[in-house]
Amino acid sequence: MNKEQIAKLLLILSGAFQNYQTNETTLETWHMTLKDCNYEHASKAVFDYIREGNAFAPQPGQIYQRVINVWKSERRKNSFKELPMPEISPEEKARNLEKLRQLSEDIAAKKAMRQ
Repeated sequence: MNKEQIAKLLLILSGAFQNYQTNETTLETWHMTLKDCNYEHASKAVFDYIREGNAFAPQPGQIYQRVINVWKSERRKNSFKELPMPEISPEEKARNLEKLRQLSEDIAAKKAMRQ
C-alpha cells in the first residue's frame, strides 16, 4: 500500500474514534507496518475492527494481523474455486459405486468377525 491509501485508512479511523488524531509520524508508522499489504484487505480489516464496537482505535499491528487473517480466508475460498470437478463417465461412476459397495461389505464382514 502507498501512503495515500494509508492516509485514507487513518481518516476512516479518525472518523470512527473521536479522540484519534494522526500526524506525519502516525502515517509513517502505519505505512512501515502495512506497506506490503493489499489495500482491499486492509480496508476490510479496518472496517471489521470498527464494526466490532471496540472502544479504542487499533494499533497498526492489530490491523496487520487482521489483514493476514483476511488474506488467509480469501485464499482458502479461492483455492476451492480453482479445483475443477473431474468429468466421470456413467460407466466409471458405476465402477466406482461397485467398488464402494464392495469395500462397505468387506468392512462390515471384518467388523462381524471381530464380534
